[in-house]
Amino acid sequence: MSSVQDNLIAALDVGSSKVASLIARVEPDGSLTALGFANRQCLGMKNGVVVDPSAVEHAIKDAMDHAEHMAGLDKIEEIYVSCSAGSPRSRIIEVDVSIDGHEVGHTDVSRVLTTARQQINPEDGRILHAFPVAFGLDGTFSVHAPISMFGDSLSVAMHVISVNESPVKNLERVVERAPLSMSALVSSAYANGLAVLDENEVRLGTTCIDIGGGTTEISMFAEHALVHQEVLLYGGDMLTERIARKLMTPYSEAEKLKVRGSAIVDPADERSIIDVLQIGESEDGEEGFIRMPKSELTFIMQNYFEELFYQIKAALKDTGLNEVAGQNIVLTGGVAQCDGIAELATRILGSRTRIGTPKGVDAMPDVALKPQFATVVGMLIYAQRSPDRLRKKRVKQGVSESHGLFNRISGWFKNEF
Repeated sequence: MSSVQDNLIAALDVGSSKVASLIARVEPDGSLTALGFANRQCLGMKNGVVVDPSAVEHAIKDAMDHAEHMAGLDKIEEIYVSCSAGSPRSRIIEVDVSIDGHEVGHTDVSRVLTTARQQINPEDGRILHAFPVAFGLDGTFSVHAPISMFGDSLSVAMHVISVNESPVKNLERVVERAPLSMSALVSSAYANGLAVLDENEVRLGTTCIDIGGGTTEISMFAEHALVHQEVLLYGGDMLTERIARKLMTPYSEAEKLKVRGSAIVDPADERSIIDVLQIGESEDGEEGFIRMPKSELTFIMQNYFEELFYQIKAALKDTGLNEVAGQNIVLTGGVAQCDGIAELATRILGSRTRIGTPKGVDAMPDVALKPQFATVVGMLIYAQRSPDRLRKKRVKQGVSESHGLFNRISGWFKNEF
């Protein structure tokens, strides 16, 4: 960014049903203040993947223009972009190097990190993120690098998130045509956790589940670090389509009904009557409504959510991290606003569950303080803490970068949670 924009960060969440843009200023104390926000419907994405480049490009331009105007800016030069495409894969690489009982120094930390990075398989695809989640000294692990301590063996556990190249390239091409310069791609699942989890949840172990339009994104945190992430191709758009098919109502009407429904059938729903618009036309040329018990709607919705949470339960079990991070659940995303969803999640997952709303950015418009905007807020937090951004700032201020990789890693941990 230019000197005028050095203290600005812009984020763009390109989701399956919407594009959200957010511009913030980094204050001298490191806090973030929102300057511009916009949210636009996007019909060019499916399950996090670009299917109509022109539609996505138009939505991005519209959202960015509005956010820039609100922020009083002519043009944002660089932007952080969310990514849930490319079948994200999560892997922990553990390596150790001998230090022969001497004092751990910066060179040793760089050596163990380099060794870990050498274990990354190039065939895994595009590396979205690769960062250490813990360092170990003679088998005792901590989030901090054990500088100036003595030991025989230095270890690191590095979390690597990779994605398939082609879907990511398509997303990058659309963003470039907007036209925007991309600072970095950020895992949507990771950003969600940064936006809605508090320090104790991240330390003690929590799973963040974002139920979006086309995908459900799972991020598991423990001991101050992201330890696993996963994306399920199961989102709220599937619920809308199911309602539309089962009740024979237009898709737009199904979206409205979804908001009025609940994740759990209530006995009172049998006595509550709703009007449901039907597809096609009646004999007099006007669209017709039929009346039905609300229970018909909530039954469809409960079945959908039960299927989803049983899929999530199986996915959490497969990670082997359920005891570490799966006992506390935070739901976010647009679908998380559905009545009864936290209760149903607790019932099926067997874990304490709450609804998470984004926090960490001051002066946010009220409309943006909703679960569906967790990703775009989390990206700002990621960018503000990013070691690459901190490194660039130090270089501009004339601070030495002689320790290179170590400075980036230590900058990360210093600013992490």
